[in-house]
Amino acid sequence: TGEIPREIGNLVNLEELDLQGNPDSDNSGSLEGQIPNSINNLTKLTRIELHKNKLSGRFPNIGNLNNLTFLQLSDNGFSNIDKVFGAENLVTLSVKNCNVSQISIRYNIPLGLETFELRGNNLSVIPERIGDFINLKRLLVGGNILRTIPNGISNLINLELLHLTDNEITSVSFEDLSNLTNLQELYLENNKLTSLPTNTCEMFERH
Repeated sequence: TGEIPREIGNLVNLEELDLQGNPDSDNSGSLEGQIPNSINNLTKLTRIELHKNKLSGRFPNIGNLNNLTFLQLSDNGFSNIDKVFGAENLVTLSVKNCNVSQISIRYNIPLGLETFELRGNNLSVIPERIGDFINLKRLLVGGNILRTIPNGISNLINLELLHLTDNEITSVSFEDLSNLTNLQELYLENNKLTSLPTNTCEMFERH
């Protein structure tokens, strides 16, 4: 058991940081506490893996990490992840099972983001600015408490996979999906759906 020391920020030539817990174990790793702000000094980082630990608190600013493309934070206990979006060249972002209940997307965002995983949190709303991630191909938000398809989804014209399983969604409109011309996989099981648009099949056949 221990924390990530702030001195980690002295490793300025570090390109990959892997501090994940044992991925084959049901138990979390031994790292706990907050991630030090000094991680923002590691400007050569391309990949960070921190999943399956007991890290908590607010995720720090990483706006200096312009080479970072892969960030894995799943299976921790972060209270706020808003500053992850400061890494402008992220391609893959996974924040699964972190007990996150709210997200605010402000300022600049990583426009090249292709995979965004938020499964298994406590989100009732996905910010409308999700629609600004115009290159997103995979959006996984199952296992939350969403009641509607997130606003802005219709802007994600490059989306190939949309995972909405295990939420509380009651309806899906044609307008929610009609612009998703590249969508190949749509998962809606274990929601509270009472109906689908009558032209849903026609829409996918057309695409």
